[in-house]
Amino acid sequence: MDALRWYLKPDGSLDGEPTVVEPQSAPEFRVAALAAIQVVKICAPFALPPEQYAAWKTVTWEFDPHEMK
Repeated sequence: MDALRWYLKPDGSLDGEPTVVEPQSAPEFRVAALAAIQVVKICAPFALPPEQYAAWKTVTWEFDPHEMK
C-alpha cells in the first residue's frame, strides 16, 4: 500500500501540502499520488468534530494505485 499524509488545522482546513509517504518512481504510482493529493485538496476543509482534534490533526491515508480508476 502507498500512503499520503496531511495535517489539519482545528477548523478542518489543510495545514500545509499533503505529502506522499515513501514515494515510488513507477509511472502509475506518480499519477495515482498526484490524483490523491488533488482529491484531498478538493475535499478540504473537512467537517470533523473539534473536540476530537487530537485524533484527526494528522491523517495518513493508504491507497492502492491499482484500484484507482
